[in-house]
Amino acid sequence: MQGYMKKERRLDTVVSEKHAKKQELLETRKYREALMSSTEELKKFLHPVRDRLAMIKIQEGPLSSLVIERARALEEDLQRDYKEVRKKIDALSRTEQITWPETARHTFYDKGSNRFVVESTHGELISCTVGQLEASIVWEVEYAFDYRTSSNIQLEIFLLQTLRRFAQKWERICSLIETTNWHNLGGASLKADAYDELFEKLGTSPDQSTSGSLAERMALSLLTQISNDDDGMDITPVHAPAEYDVEKKIDIVIGNKASELFGIQFVSTTNPEVLMMKEKQLRIVRANMAADPLSRVKFKSIFLVAVEMSGVDLHLLYRDWYSRRGDLVGGPEQLLSSTMKREIIMKSFTPVVGAERAAEAVQNIAIP
Repeated sequence: MQGYMKKERRLDTVVSEKHAKKQELLETRKYREALMSSTEELKKFLHPVRDRLAMIKIQEGPLSSLVIERARALEEDLQRDYKEVRKKIDALSRTEQITWPETARHTFYDKGSNRFVVESTHGELISCTVGQLEASIVWEVEYAFDYRTSSNIQLEIFLLQTLRRFAQKWERICSLIETTNWHNLGGASLKADAYDELFEKLGTSPDQSTSGSLAERMALSLLTQISNDDDGMDITPVHAPAEYDVEKKIDIVIGNKASELFGIQFVSTTNPEVLMMKEKQLRIVRANMAADPLSRVKFKSIFLVAVEMSGVDLHLLYRDWYSRRGDLVGGPEQLLSSTMKREIIMKSFTPVVGAERAAEAVQNIAIP
């Protein structure tokens, strides 16, 4: 019984712990404000959006008025969303029940087993872990809770669902502004194209995205599950902000309890020519960061994770998962082979926690 109570306290306090880690992890201004560690701070989310649009220097040029108009439209969308979110946060803070989206899956937390129970499309009950729930959220799956689940746990999952949606919209605003700035500055078309590509990617459904983007997201989803379900692995993987993606070639950021940061560039091929090019890019990034002592964000290590996935039709795998998602918990990464999942975990976590600890995580968590 004491073991169950200890686990329950861990889940009930995960709101402050998880979001505190994410606050430490992403030290740029927009992420300090966007990925909040408390309910009260979350209510300030829109302030940096307005400040950014009011204060950022948009380079003069033919696209300036257009970017302001489009950025304002995105901001208004955030504001509409925020009004509803704030009401629900206040209600959960008062331990009241809220109205969840109609498309959200019905879920409750079972104290006896320390697991969540999700209702499938066919009415069957599926037992799952918090890691599997968080992995699903990476793919915009939403969950609804009833009185059987404490308000603290409801609030944690609600914040995760909301913050991912907000952060994605905010990243689109930033990518749009940077695309315009680089175009208007001239002479940096590659940067402009990179931010423009990121802007489009953030607004594209997974089924319409590239195989590389799907692979990155599957890797993040898998690492999210493992890091949450292994109690002793005190690390937090998150999707890299737009500027890290373009400027530092980082797809996934991992932070640990010591506030150390690790950057991963994930590639879904082991082609020697591709890897040579990617390693060259990372050497330049490392050299530039080492030469900039005033950089606000310090990475202990930035490394390449290459997993050969060319033999897998990731779009077909995603569509298969999407058609059955009502009967599954977790993202499409669960349909990858056991060998491939182990390879992703080992290559991603070994530079962060060491090979022995990474192997232990694979052993502790059942990898079907």
